[in-house]
Amino acid sequence: MKKPVIYLVIIVFLVLSVPAIAAVITVNVGGGADYISIQPAINAAQPGDEVHVAFGTYTGPITMKNRVNVFGGYSGAGWTRNIEANPTIIDAKGHGSAVTFNNATTATIDGFTITGGSSGTGFNAGVYVSGCSPTITDNKITGNGKYGIYVYEVSSPVIEKNVIYSNSSDGINCYSFGNSGTPLIYNNTIDKNNGHGIALYAFSPNIKNDIITSSGGYGIYADIDSSPANDYDNIYGNYSGGYSGTGAGLHDESANPLYVGGGDYHLQTSPTLSPCIDAGVYVGLPYNGNAPDMGAYESSAAQPVPWPPVGLTASPRNTMVRVTWQPVSEPNVTGYKLSYGNVSGNYTNMIDVGNVNLYDVRGLTNNATYYFALRSYGNYTSAYSKEVSATPTAGTPELPHYSWDESYTQPYSVDCTGCHIQPGTFLTGNFDYRYSSSLCLSCHNSAGQARGKNIGRPQVAFNSGVTSHPVFIDVTTGGCNVPTYGNITGRFSNMMGTHLDNGKIVCNTCHNSMEKTEDPGRTWEMTTQLGGYTTFSLENGGWAWYNYLIPNCYTSVTLETAPTYVKTRRAAEVPQDDFTYSYNNGTVTLYQPVSDYVYVSLDFPYLRVDNTDNTMCLDCHNTGTHEDENCLTCHQMHNYRNLHGIRSVVMTPDSGLKKVVFLGYTGDNSFADSDSDRDGICEVCHTTTKYYRNYTTAFVNHSGGFDYDRTNCTLCHTHDSGFAKY
Repeated sequence: MKKPVIYLVIIVFLVLSVPAIAAVITVNVGGGADYISIQPAINAAQPGDEVHVAFGTYTGPITMKNRVNVFGGYSGAGWTRNIEANPTIIDAKGHGSAVTFNNATTATIDGFTITGGSSGTGFNAGVYVSGCSPTITDNKITGNGKYGIYVYEVSSPVIEKNVIYSNSSDGINCYSFGNSGTPLIYNNTIDKNNGHGIALYAFSPNIKNDIITSSGGYGIYADIDSSPANDYDNIYGNYSGGYSGTGAGLHDESANPLYVGGGDYHLQTSPTLSPCIDAGVYVGLPYNGNAPDMGAYESSAAQPVPWPPVGLTASPRNTMVRVTWQPVSEPNVTGYKLSYGNVSGNYTNMIDVGNVNLYDVRGLTNNATYYFALRSYGNYTSAYSKEVSATPTAGTPELPHYSWDESYTQPYSVDCTGCHIQPGTFLTGNFDYRYSSSLCLSCHNSAGQARGKNIGRPQVAFNSGVTSHPVFIDVTTGGCNVPTYGNITGRFSNMMGTHLDNGKIVCNTCHNSMEKTEDPGRTWEMTTQLGGYTTFSLENGGWAWYNYLIPNCYTSVTLETAPTYVKTRRAAEVPQDDFTYSYNNGTVTLYQPVSDYVYVSLDFPYLRVDNTDNTMCLDCHNTGTHEDENCLTCHQMHNYRNLHGIRSVVMTPDSGLKKVVFLGYTGDNSFADSDSDRDGICEVCHTTTKYYRNYTTAFVNHSGGFDYDRTNCTLCHTHDSGFAKY
């Protein structure tokens, strides 16, 4: 009798130890399924079960159950799933929230149109989340009387790939009394909600790859200890603005996303490609093999990626760095984004500078090093350019007189006559400032830039009774062809090629020795006192001849009645972004305070052409540049002994300073003579025998590994192509 009892106990134990198999429960409002409504199916499900819902409209709100996932978008026959072809609607008909998650419920709602949440008092929404962390994905949440999604208290939902539009309040509202979770809000399209796109109260979610457009309030509104981590989002056309209580992420955009339209929130691929395609960041969702798209729908299209800008330069000034670059010629490039920070490769600031190739980054800290990189953009944003750095300084950014005071004369025991000719002194009648270097050579030696004369003059104190400032030259007699006192630019072309002495380069070919703009004896051009946005014609300062030189603009309550140099003028400077200059008309347009006068001057005090971005060299030469380098990387203007102004010492990219000897095109001391001294201008950076770099363990770059000893490199790598090989 005992033996059968023992077997019976074993059988019961085995049955109880087998885990339950997850079930699929079907719902079809038209019949032919386990249930005709969703809530009874959820109630009957066990943890781990799935509820599959066929297309149709299901009225009444539903409350989710822990670990019971609910999926819409199924066909009524065959139960294949396509959420676009099989719209499945949960309509609360104004009875509270359409879908509710609470009490630590962890579940997924996926593939529904969720609508009809009530507009009464309370926190009603399309989807209501309280004290739990569900997944809300691939839904259309629209037409709810209050919020699209409402997240309350300690909750960390995953909100992904939803289209949340046309709700009566905020698209997403996260509200807490201080103990909140960390929602993940990724790849949603949030449009035309009457409140904010996303409103946060004591919540700090991660917000990435979202498109937030046409909200009745802000795109992202952060209040009461909210610090969202938003980045790679497109925040566009929201009534109150893009952000409140937070700022744009480093990679956030503000551009028309170009929806297909007509209620279709897919992204356009023609006739214009949406700027949101390939503009996101990888967050773990599937995407089309390119960069992720912003918004709920991943497009199969790919952006034409523009090239990054080249020729980036950074010139430090007082609390400012001027950044210039060569424009990208691709037709799809419509602007540039300048990024910078205090750590190489880590850019904590980004400025959309528009479609320009010069930008002044202002408000920087002197003596701190900043690193800059640039991206071009059109429908898509390029990779970063080559990084450059600069350290702003409060030194002498443009003139030796910038911080002048009486102590300026002390180191040299000279007075102003050390540099300037006293009134009443005449140059010879045949002196022509366009060509002659005699004035320059009275202070400088011909081989270099260092001053070589006038060091021993007796000192005359500035306050010794001399009240008038010395001028360069008295032109009332002597027949000299020079500009008059107070004129800024003179009467002749500023193109360097027009200042050659019988075809030879002289000091005045490159330098404005008689026309140092903003120097003592050079006036600002003063306009009338009008107020408001005004256009001023610049006729007296030479812009009619030299209108390619962009002036500096100033506004000041002080009326300067005589030609003068104002030491404190930088405090009155108008930022370049705040005025426009017409090259063709020689006019400046800016906003002028009613109480202020406007003054204008040029900002090229010594050279005839500004030397940023190779513009000075290209004034006479038509050549490319090598690896984005400035011409002055390999060439110098003074103190050279090599051919064509090749530098005697070059800073190489990976081997420090290298001596250069270039005395011939071929043979010894040529571009690359392959002897034991690697001192040719090419081989200090490259090994002409085989290698790309100047050490012999790098990649063998020349075809077949052949040596090219004693070869003129420019036979294959031409100077006018930037030394490229074509």
